Formats: sequence, structure tokens, C-alpha cells
Amino acid sequence: MQKILKTNIPFKPELFLLGIIENKVEGVNVLLQNMVTAARIVYAQKWNGDKIPTVGDWLVKIMELAEMDKLTNLLRNKTVDRFYRNWKPFIDFLQELDNGLVIRERHSKKVSY
Repeated sequence: MQKILKTNIPFKPELFLLGIIENKVEGVNVLLQNMVTAARIVYAQKWNGDKIPTVGDWLVKIMELAEMDKLTNLLRNKTVDRFYRNWKPFIDFLQELDNGLVIRERHSKKVSY
């Protein structure tokens, strides 16, 4: 998370369990909340299985949440400006990973932003 957000995130139980952000960092709160939500979903989906969730599973779930957020912004605001403002650090991170090809090939998902 810190690599994506490029800021220091205090990892405390209340962040992961309840989504409570102690020191609100301007411009990353929406993305941080979505990243934590994605982690909780992935853990819940795999909690009783033999395999632990991977970072790739988590990133794919974040991409799914991003796509839903983009569509929500289009429906409500008729624009994606807010989406790009909120998700820019994550989009930049994917572009650093060889334009996201590593994740797309591993999970056979195509994501367009």
C-alpha cells in the first residue's frame, strides 16, 4: 500500500478491520479505503481454503473496485475527473508494472482506464 500511495501508512488493526484512517492524508483517503476493502474481500473469499490470498488477487480486486467506481462516477457526475483524481496513484503504479501487463497476464483480465 505504501508503495502505491507513496506515503507512510500506519498499519493498525482498526485500519484493516474497521477501515478507520487515523491520520487522514489528503488525496489518498478514497484510494486507501478501497485498497483496505479489497484486502478484506479477498481474505474473506479465501479464509477457509487451502491457499492464502496473493498480492495479485488483491490487485485484481482493487481493479474491479476501480472499475465500479469509474462507472459510478460516470452515472452520477457524467464525468470521470473525480475518478482519475482519486485513483491516480494506483493507475501510476500499474503503469510502472510494465503498463499493468504483469497483472493482466497472470489473471487474464484486461483493465482499461
